[in-house]
Amino acid sequence: MKNLKNLIIILFFLSLFHICCKSNSNPTTLPNPITLSYYAGEWYEEGKDTLVITIYSDGSMSDSSNNRIPASDITRISETSYKTKQGDALYFSSDTKGTFTPQGAENPTIITRK
Repeated sequence: MKNLKNLIIILFFLSLFHICCKSNSNPTTLPNPITLSYYAGEWYEEGKDTLVITIYSDGSMSDSSNNRIPASDITRISETSYKTKQGDALYFSSDTKGTFTPQGAENPTIITRK
């Protein structure tokens, strides 16, 4: 009777261990989500050689006036959409094309990475 009780306890804990391990392995979670640093580089107005923004590998950026915006002032809306604390908006349609809308601007500027 004592052996049966011990066997039931062992099986109970093995079942719990199996359930815990199974629930922690979520195959839909991306190991490295895309952040603003994915788009690092110099971004120019489409069809022109006018530098619009520079995105740095640390997730910060600067505008054409070289005003640096720290990564802590940039909010990730999605993998392709970002907004700065100042009100600038960034949207990327690919890793080399997107739009930049400065705070207060009516229309976005189409940008390309070179």
